[in-house]
Amino acid sequence: MKETEKETQENTFEEALQKLELAVEKLDEGSLSLEEAM
Repeated sequence: MKETEKETQENTFEEALQKLELAVEKLDEGSLSLEEAM
């Protein structure tokens, strides 16, 4: 049970990281304001 919980946390973290990377890329392109990226 704890293994599954840990896996879920890691997956959520990975997803959040990917979204953050996408937001940073868009900020670099200047297509997003900081507020929109958050």
